Amino acid sequence: MRRIFVLFAVYCSLSAAGIAQSSLRTHATPVGNSRIGGPAGTRSALDVNARGGTGVASSRGSSAQVSPASQQRNVQVPATPQRLIKWITIEEALEKSKTEKKKIFIDVYTDWCGWCKEMDNTTFKDPEIVSYLNEKYYAVKFNAEQTGDVVYQDKTYKFKKQGSRGFHELAAQLLNNRLSYPSFVILNEQQEVIQPIPGYQNAKKLDIILHYFGTDNHKKTPWEKYERTYSKGN
Repeated sequence: MRRIFVLFAVYCSLSAAGIAQSSLRTHATPVGNSRIGGPAGTRSALDVNARGGTGVASSRGSSAQVSPASQQRNVQVPATPQRLIKWITIEEALEKSKTEKKKIFIDVYTDWCGWCKEMDNTTFKDPEIVSYLNEKYYAVKFNAEQTGDVVYQDKTYKFKKQGSRGFHELAAQLLNNRLSYPSFVILNEQQEVIQPIPGYQNAKKLDIILHYFGTDNHKKTPWEKYERTYSKGN
């Protein structure tokens, strides 16, 4: 019996020593091998920047690696500003043409005109139309239903109520009382009407029209012949 008790005491002593050693192995941290910034195989933000990486440290100390290809995709190239027609009021055009002589191109429109809006979105955004109008003409937008008075050739023109809408007397004067929209009117350098032109015009057709009057070919060449033989610069 005594022998059994001794063996039991020795067993308990050995077990207690093993537990203590296991505990030491679990909680001990070797000096000089500790790592800040994550598990083995990762790099902290400090590591990345010190080694010349492209990581950007967040407020929490992490870093984001951005590949050159990804950087290239994310670069936003500024859009080239689109050239636009320099629209002015008819009053401004009449005043400017007194000192700097140019023909005046008048776009006569209304707010409810669908084809007027179509020209704004297509023809009047064509680069060649924009360039030539800005160079050779004063470009005017004139609302045929505007209510303000306009003085033209020493006469005051007013808005006239008609039914649920109405019209401006100057629009009727410029268009020879043929109120259809869109319509265009070309004035010469003396602010006199050369010709009203009714209807929607695509960029190709309007380009020919603008050059026809802009180069004074309307004074010497019939329209049909000019349109048939038209080429840039003539």
